[in-house]
Amino acid sequence: LAESNEAATLRMMGLPMPEGAPGNCTRDSGSRNAGKGPLNSFFEGLLGCSREDYIKRHVDFKLQEHVKRLSDVEVYEIGQEKYVNQAQHLQQLRKKQQRNHRRENRRCGNASSAP
Repeated sequence: LAESNEAATLRMMGLPMPEGAPGNCTRDSGSRNAGKGPLNSFFEGLLGCSREDYIKRHVDFKLQEHVKRLSDVEVYEIGQEKYVNQAQHLQQLRKKQQRNHRRENRRCGNASSAP
């Protein structure tokens, strides 16, 4: 079988590849599409639960709304952190996104972006 993009990304980042479903995210948890089409990409294909279930089970309640805007890999990363460390990890991701956004604006010649 060919390795999925998500699995390859996790492997390259040095993040653990879960066997089955971490934290009781199992295929029989009722979160699957139940025959309504293909798996919900990364989370159902790799972890056996929906993205929403993963967030509910692995992300601090106070951060869940903020985490929903992140990429699948970023959500997975935060969910692997201890609850006490998740806010700090989220803040680091935001700073990284801001730096990348500024860098992209400079490359495109958009001088209106803040330094």
